[in-house]
Amino acid sequence: MSAREVRLLLVDDDPSAIQVMSKMLAEYPDQRFAMTGPTALLLAREATPDLILLDAEMPGMSGFAVFKALRADPVLARVPVIFATSHHSTVVELTALEQGAADFVTKPLDGDQLLARVRAHLRKRRRVDDAADRSTVRPGEPAQAPARPCLLIVDDNVAAIQMLSHTLAGMGDCHFAKSADEALRLAHELRPNLVLLDAHMPEVDGFEVAAALRAEREFDQVPIVFITRFADLANEKRAFDVGAADFIAKPYTPAVLLARLRNLLGLKSGDELAQLGSGVTPVPATTPGPARPR
Repeated sequence: MSAREVRLLLVDDDPSAIQVMSKMLAEYPDQRFAMTGPTALLLAREATPDLILLDAEMPGMSGFAVFKALRADPVLARVPVIFATSHHSTVVELTALEQGAADFVTKPLDGDQLLARVRAHLRKRRRVDDAADRSTVRPGEPAQAPARPCLLIVDDNVAAIQMLSHTLAGMGDCHFAKSADEALRLAHELRPNLVLLDAHMPEVDGFEVAAALRAEREFDQVPIVFITRFADLANEKRAFDVGAADFIAKPYTPAVLLARLRNLLGLKSGDELAQLGSGVTPVPATTPGPARPR
């Protein structure tokens, strides 16, 4: 699908905010605009958008009420929604993500960041649709997440691996690598459901690892998430350009991190994570040699 074929719906009660978003996303000329919740739902039902940018706080019908109505509609339930708000808080972000939002951005918006994230979610939407077409999943029916996801953590810092492994213990089976070569070897051995990458590592960095994985068809559907302390906009844009599904800054809030990863894996709720149990590859206290999976 070309940029001209993409249909966007921009929803905000502030017309100047809509103008700003529209200019930032000018490469997608098929744009519709709504300044109220009911109008947004009417436009979405008239012509299904490929992605919706939704203000979290609007008078009358809030963004969360609009999102709930979208989720209740079998045609619109799978449309990715990016929440935008000028009043950022962890609670609001977590609420949006736990309800199934594709992403959460704060105002004032950065044009490069917003465009990179929109492109990433449109790529993900196309991959999901392509995978559904090749499988027995019926149109409109979400793909099922694996019963016990395999997670590959790539970071040259052992302390960072230990912290991330502890955070993700209930989400799936965690394996780790401390170098690019080890990461690519384990990716072929384990066929992970999710790859978490540090941006900068000695010799070959995370961007090159992501590009190498994206170059292989067998990893086309695997979400790649950068988790890094080098969280400037240039690195974020670079990560999305090489095919990342998300970019998360360190230090991260564990609940927000889990919500973002849970959405990428298609897990429905924290209760599902608890039912999966715990499986973490032991992480060495020192670094005597190449990291090995359990």
